[in-house]
Amino acid sequence: MPQSETLISLNEYLNTSYSPDCEYVDGRILERNWRERDHDRILHEPPFLCIEILSQEDRAIDMEEKIDDYRNFGVQHVWIVDPKTRKAYVYTASSIHRADDGFLTTQNPDITVSLPELYRSQE
Repeated sequence: MPQSETLISLNEYLNTSYSPDCEYVDGRILERNWRERDHDRILHEPPFLCIEILSQEDRAIDMEEKIDDYRNFGVQHVWIVDPKTRKAYVYTASSIHRADDGFLTTQNPDITVSLPELYRSQE
């Protein structure tokens, strides 16, 4: 995976209150908020993918700041999933779009998540 330039300091990233719900690191999806415990793994390089599942407490302006921070840190893909509206958004360095086709995807490595299947599993 190509290295990205870090645009914010590692210390600043680690000392934010941000905890993506999942991160894709070294070929594995890590669930970061599992049981809301302290995370013992410190990332020294940006993850390939951060996934945020919106809760009722999330505000749009806070989410925009998180996405900007993730992208500035060098995260290549950010997925935002809103279970209430059943909409999802994909952010990359070059684009932002709603996943109207029902799939969240990345390339190299290829990752695909079917939103209808995801929502069915939560019913």
